[in-house]
Amino acid sequence: MNIFVLGTSHVHCLAEALDQQLFSAPPGDHIEVIDIRSLGPETPDIRENVIAHMAQCAQPDKPAAWFSRLGGNEHNILGLLRYPRAFDVILPERPDLPLDDGVEILTYGYIRESMRRHILMQRYLAILKAMRDRINAPVYHVEAPPPKRDDQFIREHLDPLLRGAVVDNEGVYEIVNEHLRFKLWRIHSDLVRDECRKINVSYLSSPSDVSDEDGFLHPEGYAPDATHGNAWYGARILAMVCKAAHHASHDKLEEHV
Repeated sequence: MNIFVLGTSHVHCLAEALDQQLFSAPPGDHIEVIDIRSLGPETPDIRENVIAHMAQCAQPDKPAAWFSRLGGNEHNILGLLRYPRAFDVILPERPDLPLDDGVEILTYGYIRESMRRHILMQRYLAILKAMRDRINAPVYHVEAPPPKRDDQFIREHLDPLLRGAVVDNEGVYEIVNEHLRFKLWRIHSDLVRDECRKINVSYLSSPSDVSDEDGFLHPEGYAPDATHGNAWYGARILAMVCKAAHHASHDKLEEHV
């Protein structure tokens, strides 16, 4: 089985898990992980470069399954740091989650639509659709990592992209509360799941063993920044990916029996 994983920054933890031998491909499998940014401009046309690259790496005469980790930080860009016009939202699936005092309450639909229209969301969904249209094999998209719960860790490890998003007059960064981080992640996940359904891409939610009892990323899975998972987390994603690939292959074989 050829198992291809393409994406941007959220594929690095998978490559690290393989490099550190925290995960080994099942016998007979080949796993290829690629950050598409190494192959050219991030437009739908990059699909040909990705496909050509994967074809060079593939085991001949074996089936393939493709997995996307494109994007996955749109919710953090929109809401990890507290904006001067602070906001919160009621999550329909968890209306019990606390709301910040004294902030503007925006509707779920408004937040979701703002996220859908984000330039990065539009870019990566377009690339994913282009891949789906070109590939004659199962295609999946893997959910973005759950949010981190440790406020101090996030403050001390903010990504440069996020540090440039919101700064007050004294250059101090204030992060939003953990409940809003969780809500925005859930809105992002629900949105991407629905968009994947429209283009016939299967969606894989995070495995339960990467999260704590409240849905936040286990500290064991923290990469040294505010938003990404590490090799420990990557190994668990790879296990899920391999299981999904073989399940899809088995189903395809049954269709021809």
